[in-house]
Amino acid sequence: MSGITAMEKFPFLRLLLLLLSVSSCFITAAAVPSPACTDTVGKAYVGELQDSVEYLKEVTVIARRTRHQADGYTVSLRSSDIVRDKSASEALVFLPGVSRQASVYRINGVDVSEIYVDGMKLTSFSELDNIPAERIDKVKVNYLAGVSQNASISGGTIEITLKRVPEGGYSGSVSAMGGYANYGGLGNAGMLFQARYGRTSIYNSLTVNGGAMKERGWQSTRTSGGELLSAKDEQTSSPFWGIQDRLSLNREINKRNNIGISYYAGWSQSAPETGTREGGLSTSMINRSGRLTQEATVKYSSVFNDRGTSMDVTADWLNRILSTEYLYTSDDGQNRQQALSAQENRSNMLKLAVDFSDPLSEKLELEYGASAQYIASSYSPETVGQDDSGTGLGSSLPTRTRAFTPLAYASVAGKFWKIQYSVGLNLQMNWIEYIPLDGGGSPSGNIQWGVNPSVQLRMPLDSRGRFSLRLNYRHQLDNIPYDAISSTVRWIDPWHYSTGNPDLVAPTRDRVMLGLSIFGDILSLQGTYTHSRNSIYWDNFADPDSPGVFYETPVNIPRRNSYGLNAELNLNPLKPWRIKLSAEYTFNVEDNTIGGVTYRGTNVHRFYMLLNQLSFKGWGAAVNAVYDPAFRSFGYTYHSVYTVNLQFYKTFLDGRLRVALSGIVAGKRRRIDRTVGDQVITHAYTTPAQTATLSVFWSFSGGRKVSVRRVSGGQSYDEVVNER
Repeated sequence: MSGITAMEKFPFLRLLLLLLSVSSCFITAAAVPSPACTDTVGKAYVGELQDSVEYLKEVTVIARRTRHQADGYTVSLRSSDIVRDKSASEALVFLPGVSRQASVYRINGVDVSEIYVDGMKLTSFSELDNIPAERIDKVKVNYLAGVSQNASISGGTIEITLKRVPEGGYSGSVSAMGGYANYGGLGNAGMLFQARYGRTSIYNSLTVNGGAMKERGWQSTRTSGGELLSAKDEQTSSPFWGIQDRLSLNREINKRNNIGISYYAGWSQSAPETGTREGGLSTSMINRSGRLTQEATVKYSSVFNDRGTSMDVTADWLNRILSTEYLYTSDDGQNRQQALSAQENRSNMLKLAVDFSDPLSEKLELEYGASAQYIASSYSPETVGQDDSGTGLGSSLPTRTRAFTPLAYASVAGKFWKIQYSVGLNLQMNWIEYIPLDGGGSPSGNIQWGVNPSVQLRMPLDSRGRFSLRLNYRHQLDNIPYDAISSTVRWIDPWHYSTGNPDLVAPTRDRVMLGLSIFGDILSLQGTYTHSRNSIYWDNFADPDSPGVFYETPVNIPRRNSYGLNAELNLNPLKPWRIKLSAEYTFNVEDNTIGGVTYRGTNVHRFYMLLNQLSFKGWGAAVNAVYDPAFRSFGYTYHSVYTVNLQFYKTFLDGRLRVALSGIVAGKRRRIDRTVGDQVITHAYTTPAQTATLSVFWSFSGGRKVSVRRVSGGQSYDEVVNER
């Protein structure tokens, strides 16, 4: 390693330096957000672009789109090419610092915790697919969640504000998509509708999806020395369907008071069947499950005075029911055995919150408030049938979990000299009780307290604002890992399952982010340090009662440190051409003993993303690529994956109708190795990554000018599962 330079080890640095060698005037002209770029653009290109006055005007407008704060930035997307011919989900990834890995949005390498649309928290991010990006007025990107948000909000947040709909009228969209992937078909349809009559606003978002996917793969078990113990072929068939709908009504009582209600319901069903074959033995697992999610919210808002002092009172109820039935079959050609079991998980959450905001002056704003969240969940197993082999498909222990999480907070934001700042503090308690219901065990529980400060600073480094430095820090006590505590058993395939651990405690972490913006967010650099205590790791074990069956259970890691480096380049070389290139490096320091195994050293996780978009007179194309090299994490090895996505589209009817053909033209699927004692279990997907989809998106609007409000749900219930 001593002879390898940093350039050789991280090839992205070579490309970065090459791009920086382009003249600063060209880079400045390409800027998305920097008010200081306007003069430079006008002077440098006045000779070459005399016939393109319209282009220069657009650059001037774009250069003034972004307003930076200590905790993030707000960007106006009115008439921006970022939103042209896209849905909201497609447009977000072109914002500075925002990326997407699978279905997870990230801000500067940290997962996004929540996304809001006009103050409404999205229960499912799929709602973004229904929103035409051209309906977006502005987007607020918060690097870290504020102290008013509860423990489950560990990363940043995104707040989307839509344009005002025509008064007395309506706006919305209808979309449909069908395609082919993994030897199967899939499709979805969506509808968004918003309107206003008098003082009443209505918002409705509906999504329906379904499909029948097929996966092929293989599994192997080897000794740590490499000796092959078993090899299995695997095939999974996954029929599924789902429907989600949100209805929101808001009534303006008068100019200073309004009340709103919102109801969300989502129902889905799936019946994946996973079969494995090893020699003459074949096994299969059918997992029939149904999930119902409901959320109801009532919110009252009031403005007390002309200064803008305001209060929000919110009551939120969340209900989730998951019913699962497992059918296990084993056939060696002579004997056929079956086992059947069923289980049900129910969760109810109630949250009350009161929030105040008081702008004390033009440069100083005070926010404070309190909230309390209560949860009650139950796990009810039922053994429907079982063979003589004693194969058990679920825990026989019924349990109930109760938890209470109160929180109080205060924060102040303003400007001192050149420095923008936001400083806050919250006090939070986690109380949880775990109760076995078989009569043979005693209740257990614990209480954790957290005093969680937050400091966010931003300082411009030049008079024009082209360069700036920011510092973000937050200490956090995480939410209680409800699902991971439960004794719920989740089968992955006939040979692997996961189960909870009632001895878990909630993790805490300190996160520091130091960022540098160059040429007005054309180039962004960030370093991150995270120190975690009691973080959750999924340890693996062999089932003592079932030979060849393995299970995983979550355990707390006493401490863990990680360091991150992020670099992002945003370019707009020509009016119809936009490029975004980003790289993330995360250095995870391992110095722990887990399950008797000691881990030492530093593992590096790298991630690269390229977005490349062209649009011209109603036609458009995009070539996007993602590369995730192999990395290790304690007892797991994740092998490299990549995807190259291609899209072509054409718009009609003055941009209101868009027809697009897209798909993955090249890719590599995931392979995972995990260590279980002195054995290594390998699982690999071998189904080709290629996909093809055809989509139609139509947006509409009409009526007079009016503002439409939304009602925000405040609940959060994250499942803590280890997915492969």
